[in-house]
Amino acid sequence: MTPMEPASVTGDRRSRRSRLLWEVDRWAGQPVTALGVPAAGVVWILLSVIFDFPSRWEQIFQSPDHR
Repeated sequence: MTPMEPASVTGDRRSRRSRLLWEVDRWAGQPVTALGVPAAGVVWILLSVIFDFPSRWEQIFQSPDHR
């Protein structure tokens, strides 16, 4: 059994949580993830600039003056 083989391949009975963590680890280690996460950050920054974040959100979440 190699460290990267899932439970179904090895016949090993692992918990559902262990199998889920293995899948997440396998996905996170992919090159596309290494490119996708920073790309998503750049998109977030661009959208923030376009939609006037955070000042726009500050206006939305400000509580009205109660006198």
